[in-house]
Amino acid sequence: MLRVDNLDVFHGDAQALDDVSLEIGEGAVVAIVGANGAGKTSLIRAIAGMHRPARGRIAFRDIEIGGWESRAGGGGPAGLSDPLGRGESRRGRDAPARAGQPREKSRTGIRVVSRVG
Repeated sequence: MLRVDNLDVFHGDAQALDDVSLEIGEGAVVAIVGANGAGKTSLIRAIAGMHRPARGRIAFRDIEIGGWESRAGGGGPAGLSDPLGRGESRRGRDAPARAGQPREKSRTGIRVVSRVG
């Protein structure tokens, strides 16, 4: 459902994300875990359209959204404020996955922790 391939993000001369890839299936609950400065916020901002990636691909439901501008109000790229089409807010519903769940680590030190279902 959400796929990030080989994402690079820079803030001036500083590289915030280096070759980050991940895939998150529909219905997955995900937490992004990493040390200060690892690029967690840069990843979320790139997905939301607040940072333009220097390289890579971001796709939601097989539609390329990398480089789209975020819309006013913090809803992210147009049509993604209710990504599951359920007419409900995700606020307070999402929680980090529990210990022992699968983890995927990128070269930047970010961990994507997910639990499906």
